[in-house]
Amino acid sequence: MKKCCFIIPYFGKLPNYFQLFLKSCEYNPTFNWIVFTDDKTGFHYPDNVKRVEMSFQELRDLVQSKFDFPISLERPYKLCDYKPAYGYIFSDFISGYKMWGHCDIDTLMGHLEDFITDRDIAIYDKMFTLGHMIIYKNTEENNRLFMKDFRVSLYRESFTTDKITVFDEEGISNGININQLFLDYGKKVYTVDHSLNINNNRNYITGIGAAPGTGNTTSTSNSYDTVLGMGASTTSNIYGVYDMNGGGDDYVMGVFASSSKPMSGAYMGNY
Repeated sequence: MKKCCFIIPYFGKLPNYFQLFLKSCEYNPTFNWIVFTDDKTGFHYPDNVKRVEMSFQELRDLVQSKFDFPISLERPYKLCDYKPAYGYIFSDFISGYKMWGHCDIDTLMGHLEDFITDRDIAIYDKMFTLGHMIIYKNTEENNRLFMKDFRVSLYRESFTTDKITVFDEEGISNGININQLFLDYGKKVYTVDHSLNINNNRNYITGIGAAPGTGNTTSTSNSYDTVLGMGASTTSNIYGVYDMNGGGDDYVMGVFASSSKPMSGAYMGNY
């Protein structure tokens, strides 16, 4: 069997950074992705990412066909609550995989083999707890566990309201979500988060990028997505590396020359 397949329904225009996401997927050839979308932009899809053309109405009809009660799915964003049910809804697409998962496309994949090993796949029923990436063991019992009661019928409450219930991830105040459901039924859940999150709050200054000669070190008018803000990135555009620490002290390694020989050293300070 193949290792793992990530399921990504996305409707509307895909973002301009989607090709970067696809490129990071390409570097993980033992993992697969299926993108269900109505976007026809000519992105280059690597061999391990399959594009399935589907309208939002077709997706909604597919979801409704899996349940014997009227579902609420009037807008694509509501799909986040249905993520725990993807293994059940898209079962025909993942029959040959040991694991299935979902992930967000505003992420870049690292070397997944380092964090999702064959040993992990053998041990855990569910890996990770935050909605931007969660992986489930692909068994009939596991894929239907979202239907189990947890004090109340969570999935029915979630799937019949147009409100976002955050059923798919850890983090809401009352703790009632798919993760707690798995734990309550004695499933093995891997909870360590290996993601690196970058703060893209546009109120953060980015290496300053102030106008020449102003000496401005505090203005927030030069946020990362402005002309001045982009000037503070390593490439002078939005795709460069920023100082997302907002001008605070950082530990960095640098190489510098002395009068006798080159030396390397660590320095803590603002650059």
